[in-house]
Amino acid sequence: MSTYMVAAGFSEENGDHGRNWGNYPSAVPGRTRSSRLTEATMIDGERFARVRTAIEPRNQAVLEHEVYRSVRDLRALHLFMEHHVWAVWDFMSLLTRLQRDLTCVTLPWAPRPVDPALQRFVNEIKLGEESDVHPDGGWTSHFDLYLAAMEEVGADTGPANRAIEALARSPSPVDGASLAHLASRCGAPPGAVAFVASTFELVGRASTVEVAAAFALGREQLIPEMFEHLLDGTYGRLLSEYLRRHIDLDEDEHGPLARRLVEHLAGDDPHAWQAVEGAALTALGARARLWDSVVAAVEEASATPLDVYYQAPQAIVF
Repeated sequence: MSTYMVAAGFSEENGDHGRNWGNYPSAVPGRTRSSRLTEATMIDGERFARVRTAIEPRNQAVLEHEVYRSVRDLRALHLFMEHHVWAVWDFMSLLTRLQRDLTCVTLPWAPRPVDPALQRFVNEIKLGEESDVHPDGGWTSHFDLYLAAMEEVGADTGPANRAIEALARSPSPVDGASLAHLASRCGAPPGAVAFVASTFELVGRASTVEVAAAFALGREQLIPEMFEHLLDGTYGRLLSEYLRRHIDLDEDEHGPLARRLVEHLAGDDPHAWQAVEGAALTALGARARLWDSVVAAVEEASATPLDVYYQAPQAIVF
């Protein structure tokens, strides 16, 4: 557990690493946050559980996907990473959209009429994703760590790097079609292009609660078990570090934070909870199709003899 979470009132004993609301004064005089939120939190937890039940078949389709068994050699690992890097990249735009909606990221700064707990949640997650501890010392974003992991095993980072360079020169409109076109132009695999289109359609057009739902149920709460499957197969040193870090961070910290975010944003609005379920199903469907495209690419590559095989700079475990 991070020092930030401890300082913010989280404890191992408090379920889901949830915030100890009794440590915080209420905005309403004479009323504690704990008395105001205990009953609402229990009800929201039930609603969240119902959504989890509704999306479970699609969740299991992702977790039991053939893709985890398909990564059996270095060539398959390259193809997997060359697809997956786009999900690592567009994840940060989901998170940044939440930060933009819930905190002030414009100049001059001004306080936002948003529950500070929500702001704390999203800033805590952004801190870990954008400036985490590097396995070799110092600090790194998870995207940069993933690029380094790709370079370590000889996967092609060219398309992702070209996209980042293009965005640095000329920012793109934030919509699915524009970002998909950028990814395609820079050489992303077709399955990754479709995934980016789905993500940025959400980032550009969806409500805050829908973005939070896709973030929580399509990413943060899915990742630990999904990455456990990958650790059972093929990995290099930095990829292993990346996967293990995400398993630990998302299971212990970011997953529970993302759940709280959804619960607070949806509140007692039944229409909001319907939107949560719909956004989660959309995100999980996009992930399953991305994995389908990886499996198809691996099968196609396996039917073609290699003339040249990569010699990875670091030892790879198979």
